Amino acid sequence: MNKETLALTALAMMMLTACGGGSDDNNTSAATPAPVATTPTPATPAPVATTPAVTASAEGVYEGSYAGGLTHLTLVTDTSRMYTVLGTTTGGVFAISRFLEAPGTSSNGAYTATGVRAYGAGASAADGTFTGTYAPGASLNGTLLLDGVSTTVSGTALVNTTYNYNTAARLANVAGAWSLAGVDGAKVTLAVGADGKFTGTSGACAVTGSLAPRPSGKNVFTFSVVSGPAPCARPNEVINGVAVEFSIGSVRQLMAAGSTDTRANGIAWVGAR
Repeated sequence: MNKETLALTALAMMMLTACGGGSDDNNTSAATPAPVATTPTPATPAPVATTPAVTASAEGVYEGSYAGGLTHLTLVTDTSRMYTVLGTTTGGVFAISRFLEAPGTSSNGAYTATGVRAYGAGASAADGTFTGTYAPGASLNGTLLLDGVSTTVSGTALVNTTYNYNTAARLANVAGAWSLAGVDGAKVTLAVGADGKFTGTSGACAVTGSLAPRPSGKNVFTFSVVSGPAPCARPNEVINGVAVEFSIGSVRQLMAAGSTDTRANGIAWVGAR
């Protein structure tokens, strides 16, 4: 072997030694990292059962029992105003004896009417209150406090009828002749035109007015009546309120009620045909 070959061999061995070739000294495994501490995720609590809120108002038409053997027909409007007529039902025909009216509020199944005023027989000396609960369009129950007397009132949706509060009122259903009785005991006759305008008499008093479907689209009419001159007890008085037309069995009935702007006076008419 010549000197050049020996030199190359020596150089190669030196390079192998420097790079660790042929040796296991640098083949040790990398150190295992220490575990990282983590915060455990809390368990998601089971959902709590809740009672759904009653979002609909108390509006609708209800009937039921009242003290003294009386029954009631109550309309709660889309503005939560309450109109209640009290009387007796014989042969499917309702005979009126008293009328209650008041502004009200309904929320979450609770209904309250303050400033309840009674008209007709046993008119109230002071305003009363009604507090109760409702299931929208199905029931209205509570307590009426009027003239210091507390009365339990219960009501359910009209039965044995084709009346549907959630359909629009139809003028064709009220057009024609009606014979009604007033809460003041007067006999009332009306001739209602196809446009809802009417003329008639309440006792010896001439009256004019109108029935118009309410803008809400519910099965309720806006009711307005103006009394004539003397011999009317309150000449030229203007009454505004509501009316509903419905059937009890085969008998079609009309209930109209309202009050003056000051609520000093009110009327209610109920009859059948």
